[in-house]
Amino acid sequence: MFKKCPEMAHLKDMLPTLTKSKEAKEFLKMLEEQTSETKKVRELGYRDYKLVKIKLETIESIVGGNLNRPSSIAKEIEAKVKELESKTKKKSTEEDFGQVAYFNRNPQGELIYSSNQVRQYFLKNLRIAGIGETAVNQIYFNNAQIQTNGHKFYIEQWPVIVGGMGRGIKSAESLPAGLTIELSFSYPFIGTKIKSPGQLRKVLDFITTNGRGFSSYSKKFGKCKLVEFKAEELKF
Repeated sequence: MFKKCPEMAHLKDMLPTLTKSKEAKEFLKMLEEQTSETKKVRELGYRDYKLVKIKLETIESIVGGNLNRPSSIAKEIEAKVKELESKTKKKSTEEDFGQVAYFNRNPQGELIYSSNQVRQYFLKNLRIAGIGETAVNQIYFNNAQIQTNGHKFYIEQWPVIVGGMGRGIKSAESLPAGLTIELSFSYPFIGTKIKSPGQLRKVLDFITTNGRGFSSYSKKFGKCKLVEFKAEELKF
């Protein structure tokens, strides 16, 4: 041990001697390997993409997030209005539900969460695993397909509370627990903190039940559980 730190000029003279030991050489080799790998990632960016396919089962009700009513469900809304009339025994219109947030539909009328809604879900939840927005921007999401499994739609309504005071009512097209959500995305296993499909599966197991719900219109809906996970090599 030095009684006091040597001057910089003396340290430079001593470096050849200090780095001759076996331990020093192993340490320097490790630093060189880490520097080399960091340089590769910096030069090549995010890579080693795999196509990840997952299937989720909802354990809470989910609600829609589109404030523009899809034209494909006009008949469904008419039926809901008639149902409301039978309950209230008075003339009703769609406006009696207030501003309703609907599920998105594709051109075939099938329920979907858009790729942007899927991205927002993962952006909020992958933070738990230390994956920030920069890395999420390198994940390529597809639309998620929602299978109703025979469940019927209903209009969910809940009060808006701000500062302990009621500020109105929110309304949304809703489906109960027990649905299946299928989605896929291309994930880079080099460049992010999640380095393997096995590690990603553990993260998804946790965030689907403990993170924010799969619902774009409210934080109180949409918790899921992971029931199927596959990571496939990309084929071109």
